[in-house]
Amino acid sequence: MLKKLHLTYTQYTLLLCFSLLSLAALTWIEQRQNRNIDRQLAQAYAQAQQLIIDKEVNCINLLQNQLSDTGNLQRNWSSVIELTEKENIILHVYRNDSLFIWSSNAINTEPIYGTLKKGTGFLLADNGYYFSYKQTRGSYTYVFLYNVKTNYPFRNQYIENSFDKEVGFIKEGFILTKPVENFVDIHDLANNYLFSLQIFSFSEKTPAWLITCISLTILLVLLLMHVLSRYYIQLYLWPTTLVFAALTIYLRWINVFYHIPEFLYDLKLFDPQIYASSAWFPSLGDLLFNSAIVLWYFIILESKTSISHKQFIHSTVEYWLRFGLYILLCFTSAHIAIAFIRSLAIDSQISFDINNVFSINFFTYVGLIVCIFILLSIYFITRNFARFIKASNVSKLATYLAIGTAFALYTLLSHLWIESDWFHTIITMVLLATFITFKSFKLKLNRFQQYFFVIFIIAFISSISINHWLTIKEIENRKLFAAKLVSQNDITTDYFLRNVEKKITTDDYIKDYFNNPIIIKSQFEKRIRQLYFTGYLSKFEVRILDYDSMGYFFKQKNDYTFQQINKLFKT
Repeated sequence: MLKKLHLTYTQYTLLLCFSLLSLAALTWIEQRQNRNIDRQLAQAYAQAQQLIIDKEVNCINLLQNQLSDTGNLQRNWSSVIELTEKENIILHVYRNDSLFIWSSNAINTEPIYGTLKKGTGFLLADNGYYFSYKQTRGSYTYVFLYNVKTNYPFRNQYIENSFDKEVGFIKEGFILTKPVENFVDIHDLANNYLFSLQIFSFSEKTPAWLITCISLTILLVLLLMHVLSRYYIQLYLWPTTLVFAALTIYLRWINVFYHIPEFLYDLKLFDPQIYASSAWFPSLGDLLFNSAIVLWYFIILESKTSISHKQFIHSTVEYWLRFGLYILLCFTSAHIAIAFIRSLAIDSQISFDINNVFSINFFTYVGLIVCIFILLSIYFITRNFARFIKASNVSKLATYLAIGTAFALYTLLSHLWIESDWFHTIITMVLLATFITFKSFKLKLNRFQQYFFVIFIIAFISSISINHWLTIKEIENRKLFAAKLVSQNDITTDYFLRNVEKKITTDDYIKDYFNNPIIIKSQFEKRIRQLYFTGYLSKFEVRILDYDSMGYFFKQKNDYTFQQINKLFKT
């Protein structure tokens, strides 16, 4: 029986190795496909061309199916607006050459109405480039517009020139209304010229079949790791723990620093503008993954710890040695857990304001899930600590006195060396004291009541912690705003910029950007803005230009040459 079981888990191990090799091969294929710039660029141009044709077809369908009944046009206008919003199209209706009704006031077509030609066209308005489609039915003229790219004469923190979300795969590009060399011409359905497009930067798109294969392989790897870890951790605790930690850290290192698989980091969840705190936690998605892995390990460890303390009675020396390690782990992990919750409130753009339900979004729920994962990990640690205490025959009075001493030492050290605030210290001790007390004493609670109590404590700690640090963040923002109002020479700006300069010169990620060809400029820009130009400095328009040691453009074309910038800096 044992031989058969051992052979089964050996096969699991071989399957895990094969799955890891398959995952490496699939991600290599993804990298190879996405690094084929010419092919990806051709696909981007083709996708942009197809989008314009689709818009023209949509305009024709709307005109024939929804706008044929001009007598009831006003009565059915609300449904027409819904359709135009769904198709991301603006519709202006003229009656006897006078503007009659419209679906959006994003653009005023009256000054240019006479210049719009029948059929398709392309125009540069005050706020952007528009594809147009114009048709006349009796006394009614229908003008359809699609905003390809915004093009405001100025930019700030609220207004930014960018391509429409449907062509969001184009990160940077130029549009011209006349054919130019090195630009790709975009045509309508009848092959009439509309505009010329040049793409400088675009989002690499992984094929759907490859995304499916990589996702299924990742799920298989995780499942096999779970099965093998639960089995081997009962036989070899520390070797299994080290292998599990080494494998997960290696895989996460590849994820975080090389953004593999790439399709994963195209998701908004991994946008540094939402959350970023350090190199290992550059996004909310990475924080979610890391916290889930830690919780996953403690869930696997339950198959070992649920029985181990019942089987062994330790000697006094061994007991106090393990006690010291346990108490150190409890305080360290709890302190770090509260620090991560603080980081979620301070270092993110996530709204946790329950008084404004309309500001609650998907990222709010992800942030709360992260808090649950983190605090559940602390619960498992303290539960194992309580089991360890119960399984020993050492005096419980001496044990509880030692725990009380540990609380006193933590209070002292957290302010002398760790330099955390009082709230951080108090909430850490409340968290540990509650969980240790709950698991150390026999309470007449059924399993459902125990789960409810744990959930209540997690919700309580999360809510008051987030609310506390959001209040502090709001106060700091108000101070910065007040300083801006009263400052004559803008000393505050000078102070912050000098601090940013010091931090940037020691940022290892910036060094890696110039040494690592995989890191793209858009990721680099997002991280710089998120880490160094938020809060008070968010009022400034930040443009990041990169050059090599010879003064040439580094990873992509900049708006200005190095000579121009250097001359401006010297003057």
